Amino acid sequence: MVYQPQLARDGSVRSASPPAPVQSSAMRRRIRSAAFPLRRHSIPQIAVDGALVALAYWLAYRLRFDGPSAVPERFQDLFDATIVPVVAGSMLAFAAFGLYAKWWRYVTQRDYLRIVQAVAGTIRR
Repeated sequence: MVYQPQLARDGSVRSASPPAPVQSSAMRRRIRSAAFPLRRHSIPQIAVDGALVALAYWLAYRLRFDGPSAVPERFQDLFDATIVPVVAGSMLAFAAFGLYAKWWRYVTQRDYLRIVQAVAGTIRR
């Protein structure tokens, strides 16, 4: 944007300078928080979600093989090798769909749709 000199009412010429940027501490905080989508209150939510995903994965193995003693050795090794990537992948998918970027006291239909999309995106056949 080019700033042209302006005429005052008395006929004198004054130069127009660009407006000084106004940036409060709240605005800087908001800009910083936009770069990092996780909020302070979402850390316990992430921990609970991780525990629930791990529990669901463990229960799926136990139900599939009818109890903990019936899991064959190779499938137990597979479970041990895949539990961390499954939980981490689910947490990344939930964060990518914006489930941790909102205060969940007020939930709308659009939020329910986002939850269904995030869960459906983490399920593999």
